[in-house]
Amino acid sequence: MKVFKIVFIILCSIPFLYSQDFSTKVFDNYYIDEYTVKDFDNDGDLDIFGIDFPFSLDATLYLFLNEAPFFSAVKKDILYSKYTCSGKPYSFDIDNDGDFDVILAKGDSLNIVAFINDGKAKFTEKRLNISGSDNFNVIDIDNDGDLDIMGVNRQSKKINAYINDGTNNYTTNQISVSTLNKTIVSFKADDIDGDGDGDFCIGYGSFFDEQIVLLINKDQTKFDTIIISKDDFKSLNKIDLIDLNKDSKLDIVGSNSNDGLVAWVNKGSNKFERIKLAAYPGSSGYGFTEFTFGDFNSDSNIDIIVADFGRGTYRLSQTSKSPLQFDIIKGPGQTPANVIVAGDMDGDKDVDLLISNGDFWYAENNIKQLTDISDVQFNDNIVYSKIGNKVILQNVIDQTISYRVSNIFGETIIEGASNGHEFEIPNVPFGIYFISIRSANKNGVIKLILD
Repeated sequence: MKVFKIVFIILCSIPFLYSQDFSTKVFDNYYIDEYTVKDFDNDGDLDIFGIDFPFSLDATLYLFLNEAPFFSAVKKDILYSKYTCSGKPYSFDIDNDGDFDVILAKGDSLNIVAFINDGKAKFTEKRLNISGSDNFNVIDIDNDGDLDIMGVNRQSKKINAYINDGTNNYTTNQISVSTLNKTIVSFKADDIDGDGDGDFCIGYGSFFDEQIVLLINKDQTKFDTIIISKDDFKSLNKIDLIDLNKDSKLDIVGSNSNDGLVAWVNKGSNKFERIKLAAYPGSSGYGFTEFTFGDFNSDSNIDIIVADFGRGTYRLSQTSKSPLQFDIIKGPGQTPANVIVAGDMDGDKDVDLLISNGDFWYAENNIKQLTDISDVQFNDNIVYSKIGNKVILQNVIDQTISYRVSNIFGETIIEGASNGHEFEIPNVPFGIYFISIRSANKNGVIKLILD
């Protein structure tokens, strides 16, 4: 059996290093417009599958293999040149072989292709015989145990569900929604209502009418429409889903050009409470645009890096006073920050940033971490058994619990309920994870380090 090292986090406030939170390094000849970050060669560090969209030529697909410490040595491969594609790449394990593959929309017809990874970052292109979308999320839409693809065509204002039969043969279901008369700016798929199937959150760029809408899955073709924002969140730039307050329910976070950063906190039963997380600090400009999540100071709380199109970035760090109160701290100054991705790029167990804005930037995290791995005492009451992939709770909780395992980005790995003694999790790579545990009289968050 493999013993997980468990760190119980004590929340407190810390002094912030305003000028030294991140040190940045630019790569002038590493042009990436859109990218996805995963460990593609299975060597324990994060790599980059990126796309350069020039103004007059077809795109170039790049693979940057991280030979840590990050960017002290990087292997840059051109996978395809003059490749006609659009939208954003999306990475997941499409063939269930334990490594990350990539899907992308190809050609004018938006034929969806998969780049199948052999486990050593050698990719083979494969058509999936589906088309019509250029931005993707992946989730189990029909609750049958395999991953389906949710796609959006932002130009034609269509939403498509590509249902997997379990062998990567897909059936296309076009989702009919009454609000689909406006341009889709942003979307996210997840199990929003906690019933086991995939729901969708759609963000529209409209000045009036519906701006944020939930589509709650009823039978993979029928979706109930719940309007989250109407006439009060104009000029929307992005939405995302995350459990901000660690209550095992997904909340909605949105940015726009006027209101700053706003959360709609999930109260259960598809009811949401609007809370402003941060006001836009400028008097004029484009407002908050891109944002990403991560625990940047290892206090077990989700923090947010948000981009001001004209003034660089800000770090929103949750305070100890309230799970939804944030200190606003100036972040890396790259302008504009078009795409931001968070992840431990240099293997030192804190969360760094990748930023693209025509050039390509790496921002190394220099923030003082609340929990130093060398100074903590470990608790061996949680044991992992490879037989059945079980987490066994020994003398920790002796009653029925609900649990959620998430990674450092706040993304849910698995969630469910347990009899208080064990639960199963999938095989996950080495890294940092959080187990949120709730029982009748106790809540807690456990930081879990696999090394």
